Amino acid sequence: MLMNAAIRRSAPDVSLPPVLPAQETLCHPDPTWQIRLVNKQTGDYLRLNGRTFAAYAKNPEAALSALMERRDPAKWEPELSRLPPRLRVVEGDLL
Repeated sequence: MLMNAAIRRSAPDVSLPPVLPAQETLCHPDPTWQIRLVNKQTGDYLRLNGRTFAAYAKNPEAALSALMERRDPAKWEPELSRLPPRLRVVEGDLL
């Protein structure tokens, strides 16, 4: 699927131990992605009601398409982060 917006992958959180690709494939074949939008002019994340907005998805291409549907790609840049296998999203909270 072609998208107009560039995808910026964030650096892994240094507080979490790295996971080897082989382990990740065996333990978690269907990863969850965190998607946030960054304002290209200010570098700030999109905020809703004073909180940084983040979407969680198994299919990042579809989620990015939906998030960028009515937004100007010249203003917003999506940021994708792959959640470590030990984190799970349940009703918007990380366990």
